[in-house]
Amino acid sequence: MAGYYRNPEATAEASAHGWHHTGDVGYLDEDGFLYIVDRAKDMIITGGFNVYSAEVEQALIAHEAVRDCASSDCPTTSGASVSPPSSCCMTKRPSTPTTSSAS
Repeated sequence: MAGYYRNPEATAEASAHGWHHTGDVGYLDEDGFLYIVDRAKDMIITGGFNVYSAEVEQALIAHEAVRDCASSDCPTTSGASVSPPSSCCMTKRPSTPTTSSAS
């Protein structure tokens, strides 16, 4: 990798120790298959749990009224020891009526 455009600090951080660190998070299953779950920078720490934005999005997209969605962590300046809640944006399927449970 040549590096990040006009960002030598990010290039140095991603290229530490002779490896290119993508920030991808994954796991190997019992058969040795590698699964990429999400990106470490997209992880939301809430209530002592690590929640990946992809998990939040998969749960939301499973609802029949949701056409698409995205989630992310919301930084806080309060200095609270508990991590901030996640933020979410969704688009509704046109054929689905909006109610308090499907909005």
